[in-house]
Amino acid sequence: MAELPSLHRYDLFTAVVVVAIVAFAYLVYPTHLMLVSAWLTAITISLCWLGFFVYRLAYGDVEF
Repeated sequence: MAELPSLHRYDLFTAVVVVAIVAFAYLVYPTHLMLVSAWLTAITISLCWLGFFVYRLAYGDVEF
């Protein structure tokens, strides 16, 4: 059974960026277009992160 990969600074950066984008959309500029755009961007970033996480899970940790 594969071990879960350790968290990297990229994981923290991804979480902070997604929360910041959604917070900006709700608190600073709450128009319908901005909310939809923020959620679409957050989902896209999260899916890219998930792909990277699954890659690390399958092939081990990656050094940059």
